[in-house]
Amino acid sequence: LLQSRQSGSGLEILVTPTYEGTRIYQSYIVARQNSGIQTVEDLEGRTFCYPDRDSTSGYLLPRHFLRSKGLDPDRIFESSRFSGSHVTVMEDIVSGQCDAGAVFSGAWLAARSLGVKSAQIRLVSAAGDTTRDVVCASPKLPEGLQQKVRDALLAFEPSRELDKAILSPIVPIDGFAEARLEDLAPVEAAARAEKLLR
Repeated sequence: LLQSRQSGSGLEILVTPTYEGTRIYQSYIVARQNSGIQTVEDLEGRTFCYPDRDSTSGYLLPRHFLRSKGLDPDRIFESSRFSGSHVTVMEDIVSGQCDAGAVFSGAWLAARSLGVKSAQIRLVSAAGDTTRDVVCASPKLPEGLQQKVRDALLAFEPSRELDKAILSPIVPIDGFAEARLEDLAPVEAAARAEKLLR
């Protein structure tokens, strides 16, 4: 989104999902219980898992967080790898393929229900807040239709429409709210640090 806006794509931000009244979620750094990792400083010389390079909470934010602590994410680890998903990061930590890794808070909170041995993983640190995904409209979409889509999503209630409280245990969504560009400030700072934005 930030790259698209920087290129002048004209994308119109409509809404962002919410859960329990908030549009924000967190990036977490987690580790295997018996790894001896208590703080982010203990990550030095360890193996670390990211979900994938395009993940805001699993890559951009934790790397930016480590830099804020004076730690170079390109040098601190003995090795790092991409597991492919947030759930696989946790599975790789449990299996010993990684000592620690980065996941988004929803995956961590739902770990047990997803079949991950969550008792074998501990939270080391929160690594930053970000807004949930945003729903955008093409500039080619007529303004009146944009407003209709925005209004429909703002009125959406999963308990009424789908007969369940949230859309998914992994990505809990119980409604939508007006999106705010200021919520993207931490992501923008992280993206600039990774040289993804000018």
